[in-house]
Amino acid sequence: MGRKGRRKGAKVGASAPAPGRDPFLQQMAAARQHRDAGDWSQAVACYRQILAQDPDHAEANRGIAACLQVNEQAEMALAHWERALSVEPNNVGACFNYARCLHMLQRFDESLARFQLGFEKMKSTGGSLSKTDLADTHFKLGLLYRDLHQDEDEEKCLSRAVSLNPELAGVHFEHGLILGQLGRIDESILAYRRALRIDPDLAAAHRALAMARKHTQFDDELTAAESLYESGQLDDDKRVHLAFGLGKACEDLKQHQRAFRYWVEGNRMYRRLYPYVVDAELAVMDSLRKTFSSAYIGREGAERTAGITPVFIISMPRAGSSLVEQILASHSEIYGGGEMMIVWDLMRQAAIQFPDDLGKLKQADWERLGVQYLEQVTRPMHGEAFITDKLPGNFAMVGAIRMMFPNAKVVHCCRDPMDTALSCFKNSFMGDAMLYSYDLADLGAFYKVYEKMIAHWRKVLPTWVYDIHYENLTADLEAEVRKLLEFIGLPFEEPCLSFYQTKRSTRTASSIQVREPIYQTSVKKWKNFERELQPFRKARKGGFYGL
Repeated sequence: MGRKGRRKGAKVGASAPAPGRDPFLQQMAAARQHRDAGDWSQAVACYRQILAQDPDHAEANRGIAACLQVNEQAEMALAHWERALSVEPNNVGACFNYARCLHMLQRFDESLARFQLGFEKMKSTGGSLSKTDLADTHFKLGLLYRDLHQDEDEEKCLSRAVSLNPELAGVHFEHGLILGQLGRIDESILAYRRALRIDPDLAAAHRALAMARKHTQFDDELTAAESLYESGQLDDDKRVHLAFGLGKACEDLKQHQRAFRYWVEGNRMYRRLYPYVVDAELAVMDSLRKTFSSAYIGREGAERTAGITPVFIISMPRAGSSLVEQILASHSEIYGGGEMMIVWDLMRQAAIQFPDDLGKLKQADWERLGVQYLEQVTRPMHGEAFITDKLPGNFAMVGAIRMMFPNAKVVHCCRDPMDTALSCFKNSFMGDAMLYSYDLADLGAFYKVYEKMIAHWRKVLPTWVYDIHYENLTADLEAEVRKLLEFIGLPFEEPCLSFYQTKRSTRTASSIQVREPIYQTSVKKWKNFERELQPFRKARKGGFYGL
């Protein structure tokens, strides 16, 4: 049989398959059977047997890519999606799955381009997806927009997914989250309720609903959440949502001891899920203080000022930074950038041994890092001269900020330590963020280091850090806002006082509070829990880890 008459990769001497018939039908059927049973390794083995004989077998490449992607082996999956698309370039399903794979690898811009190409192919070729698959595609594209911080686009995609397939509780829940972040609180509450009608056991939706509402009685929704919490049906990773949601509701109802019991249980469960030792984090802070001395800053700090002025809002978590950013973002010259990990990411990339090697960087290095920072943060701006970065943990990076940006503005949000501790302890931040906050003694030790860091910056960078006190801000908003804007170098604007009307996305635990006019009900709230908070107070005042 001549080469032209052979399927590419077929063995010489093999009997020719019937025209149009796939010679690997049995192996493909076996692979699909293993996939349906969740036996991914056996499915991959079957696909590999096929690809060993025919590397361009499009369906086998799609199948093995899907298996690898499900098992978070995105780098390996990527090559197979590319091979499949080289054979079937108009396969829109493969194109969308390739886009999702790029998203998993955090190649966000490439992923977005592939999603857009997939929709273009659907129009140009007449290709289509089932309604269910199209809903899932819009959902996944919405999650990509979330990572790209394109909130309006995210909401549109999730809304489209809901309309295409209204029976998916998880999509309603995610839609509720972005609606809440955009300040559309009533719509977000409806989305959470729709999710719970479909899946009454969706613990994260119970929590989000409890956080979004003001409770005046222990109603049917809270009773359902409490029954689920006590049922023993859920693992800790789900029960922790219920514990924090029920705690918040009980606090609304002034059932303080009951609220604190839920918070204690939620924090204990979370600490079991994410074991943590505070000492290592405290050692990093100690190294940063030693690195950023006044001598080093004066010798190697950047001298060139950036065209855009970054405004870093630093604090302990839950100390008023979201409120301050919302006020500033209401000014016509300030873009609210939200919480960004970029300073920390750049520092870890710049230092082979982080943080000890930061002291080896020279002035040119710091100026280059400043350029890289601005390249990442300024893309969504609309001509504003200032941009805020309100990651609370940047309080440890003030030295690095000064090294990159001599013209930066640093605003330090201060709040009563006991109120700060209470607010941290009653809020689960999810993921591996703020792990010190799930134990009151660890929180107290961390707070003491935070105070030591702030004292260090005041010493080596006098007058560079501006303090704004939450209690003063809530007592006399206009006076404090005028002083804050004067520090930044901007004229006063009235919209800063009606900040709660400013339409922008807020991705923090305070996303609901910043939509409300200023209030003082959170001042001295810790007095309702004075006895329970003593472990924090003792650790903050006591000795600390040899630092």
